[in-house]
Amino acid sequence: MFIKGEDGQPSNFDMTMQVVRSVYTSKIISSHRDLIALVFYGTEQSKNPRNSFKHVYVYHDLDEPGAKRVQEVEALRREKGAQLAAQTMGSGETSLGDALWCCANLYSDIKLRLSHKRLMIFTCRDEPHGGDSAKDRQARTKASDLKET
Repeated sequence: MFIKGEDGQPSNFDMTMQVVRSVYTSKIISSHRDLIALVFYGTEQSKNPRNSFKHVYVYHDLDEPGAKRVQEVEALRREKGAQLAAQTMGSGETSLGDALWCCANLYSDIKLRLSHKRLMIFTCRDEPHGGDSAKDRQARTKASDLKET
């Protein structure tokens, strides 16, 4: 995620943070009451409610977007930001199922009735689990559960 493209093109992580920044800004303008979280998975460090999921790092809890969050996402961009992200979160084992489960818990902890619940998943891996069929099955099951809710 942190490797720059040819001819100095931004890394996948940098482009992802640009998208996140754009979503935050557009939500502030169009529907500031929407709740947004920023969750990284496949991280070395774990930071999530009750720390029950390894390699899942909740950078922003589910809450209304604001200028402070936009600034924090902006700080994760470019070379300095990628270094900060690599130091803060590192890179570890990947479990998309755990990340989805963590996101489901974030939603269930909110007492408000939300009209829309959306997850945007960015990865540069075609096979996030590297062929581990048990992890693939777990992720598909959790995704199906989330779709039903």
